[in-house]
Order: sequence, then C-alpha cells, then structure tokens
Amino acid sequence: MTTGSIPQFSGKIEHYMQRLENYFLIHKTDADLKKHVLIMGLSDSQYEALTDLVSPEMPQDVSYDNLVQQLKRHYK
Repeated sequence: MTTGSIPQFSGKIEHYMQRLENYFLIHKTDADLKKHVLIMGLSDSQYEALTDLVSPEMPQDVSYDNLVQQLKRHYK
C-alpha cells in the first residue's frame, strides 16, 4: 500500500490541515513529531512567515497546536 509523501501546503489552510491529519493517521505519527512533519510540508516562504509569527522562538520549539493556530490566523 502506497501512503504518499508529506503533503505540501498549497491552497486553503483548512484543506491542508485536513490532508495533513489524514497523513498522521495513516502513518500513526507520534504527537511529538507532528510539528516537525508540519514544518517539512511548508515552502521556504511559508516557513519564513511562520518563523516571523512565532518569533523570538523557533518553530521547532513551539507546540504543534500553536503552530497550527498561527498558520490558520495568517492564511485565513
């Protein structure tokens, strides 16, 4: 069974998060790894925006839920 690669963020943030949650379910992703998978699905410009949103912290030091909240606010 092919399960695909990490979804890349494009389009609406709500749709991306739905696809990403499906990826997490298929791969039984541990809660601690979710934020890292989320970060890997961002383009360079999206990662830069996220870094600005959570500054002075780095995205990898912020909780998954907080990252999602920041992205949803920014890309609504």
